[in-house]
Amino acid sequence: MSGRALIGNLRYKVGAVIAVVGLCAVAAPALASNNNHPVALPQNQTVNHDYFAAGSMVTVDGTVNGDVYAAGGQVIINGTVNGDVLAAGGAITVDGTVNGNVRTTGGSIVVDGHVAKNVSAAGGN
Repeated sequence: MSGRALIGNLRYKVGAVIAVVGLCAVAAPALASNNNHPVALPQNQTVNHDYFAAGSMVTVDGTVNGDVYAAGGQVIINGTVNGDVLAAGGAITVDGTVNGNVRTTGGSIVVDGHVAKNVSAAGGN
């Protein structure tokens, strides 16, 4: 890999980390006011735009035709995301299908589902 390609790749990864950190900063006030309430997208529901959620537990069981931006104590992706997932939380689980990238930071991160593109994760486990 050439030096130019390495620098471009590094910039991409740094940009992804900045995006996740930015998500944390934006979601913090929402979490402070909604910290005891779970947020869920049910299995039979489809969202045809980007999906933003913050709560004690964020669960996506349905389909999102766009990107998912989620922050919570637990973030669980069981459904289908036809875009990217940007998530921050204590425990992040991706068991569903992501037809884009996953960018996440958390204490515990588990990716057992299908991710079509790249996974960038920063976490304890």
